[in-house]
Amino acid sequence: MGLYLQPEDFTALVELDPERLVILIEDAETFATMPTVAPALANPEALTTQQRTQVKTILRRAVVRESDSGTGAKVQEAAGPYSYTVDTRRANSVSFLTDEEEDALRGVVGLVKSNQAFNTDVTPTWAGWDPIRDFLTAAGE
Repeated sequence: MGLYLQPEDFTALVELDPERLVILIEDAETFATMPTVAPALANPEALTTQQRTQVKTILRRAVVRESDSGTGAKVQEAAGPYSYTVDTRRANSVSFLTDEEEDALRGVVGLVKSNQAFNTDVTPTWAGWDPIRDFLTAAGE
């Protein structure tokens, strides 16, 4: 069925309609293997047993979180001077996975997301620099 997750992995965690669970598993694995996340996860045979277990753990947590997320509504109720708000909307509805989960999946396969434009070290090296010799050379002596 799934690359990393099976419906049986959730029997002790959530009570879901089996069809909905299959869809959530497919969504989690699809987002995980996207080119912007960790495309190397599309081939689980290339990973070690420990890496597959780590991916399974991260994705299982995402599926459980998504199954508990509710309808994505904001409900406010009040009775006398007391009120409460239940907000199950998602702040970032673009991805199934949180940024932390995406970073963790990249880390499992050794892809570290860099926030730098360049990875070129432009720091000058001073090895072998002799200011007196350079001064005398420039002075013509």
